[in-house]
Amino acid sequence: MSQTGNDRYYNPTEIKWITWQQIGKLLPSAKTSVLVISGRSAMRKQAETLQAEILKDHEVRLLSGVSSDPSILSVNAALETVRKIQPDWVIALGGGSVLDTAKAASLLASHPGDVHDYLRGERKVTHAGIPVIAVPTTAGTGSEVTPYASITDHERMTKLSLSHDYLFPQYAVLDPQLIYSLPAKQMAISGMDALSQAIEGYSANASTPVTDALALQAIRIILTNLEPAVRHPEDIAARKAMLNGSNLAGLVISNARTTAVHAASYPLTVRFSVPHGMACGFLLPGFIEYNEPSLEAEKRSALLRCAQVESMTELAGVVKELQRRIGLPERLSEVGVTEQDIDTIVAGGFRPDRVGNNPRKVTESALRKLLKEVL
Repeated sequence: MSQTGNDRYYNPTEIKWITWQQIGKLLPSAKTSVLVISGRSAMRKQAETLQAEILKDHEVRLLSGVSSDPSILSVNAALETVRKIQPDWVIALGGGSVLDTAKAASLLASHPGDVHDYLRGERKVTHAGIPVIAVPTTAGTGSEVTPYASITDHERMTKLSLSHDYLFPQYAVLDPQLIYSLPAKQMAISGMDALSQAIEGYSANASTPVTDALALQAIRIILTNLEPAVRHPEDIAARKAMLNGSNLAGLVISNARTTAVHAASYPLTVRFSVPHGMACGFLLPGFIEYNEPSLEAEKRSALLRCAQVESMTELAGVVKELQRRIGLPERLSEVGVTEQDIDTIVAGGFRPDRVGNNPRKVTESALRKLLKEVL
């Protein structure tokens, strides 16, 4: 059982394995107001098809061009649109950034103030917002089943998370055809994020028997399918498996949360523009070894059996080799980080909620050492 007393597993999102063209059956039969939110270019055609054809019996508006890195400014812009339209439902069609933006804007549309107020604790969420149908088009964040929305505060140069049970989407639609054309690099980056979430959630203080079971299955699926999904985009089975693995990892962190890997990854993204999954990949192998002494023997054995390795050191090596084989950089210096930048990363990587969820206490000197080892 968890060391921090996490005594529940809760996830109200209904997961549907249907095609995106079947979304209409999730809406009320009577005419209803719908806002479809999508990214800057990807999925715009699908969003237009939803409006013109699939949901033609409903009143559908489109919000495209959502930022790939949600900030307080960009989420507030989406929030303003949602408040103006006041739809009955929101359909979020895109990667984690689109889903997080839609979730935050849909929840806060019926609340006063802006996203800044809630991220900094100046206002509190008091009631549910507009129901969201989340349709992921990448295999990484698992945002379609989590109660979080990650948002960058550029003023403070940090990434923050809006967190509340009311952020859970009403539905998650898992349609693998939406990731068949995902570029190999994006598949690699998002897949590494999913793997990191599964491994972090498994070792987290807030883990439970339910999250452990989900995490082991996610780890097995991702370790088996990420490389073929990246190197052979035509491998439909591998890509479908990655979508399911990512979803399982999302179900893990929806309750167990993430740990020091994610905490330390955020300054790499905010200050050095390193894609989130890539940033996690730099730190994950080191923390696998670092956390070994604090992982219960039974849990450690189950993890090693799942990964088909003999030791945590070997598992860390498997993750490193996987990164190399899917074309991700292995050293921080490859993305422009220097030894002089380490203190900046350390200073920005001590998010109390995530570092405190790490199974082994993380000190500044320990994090600095881990970062230097991958420099």
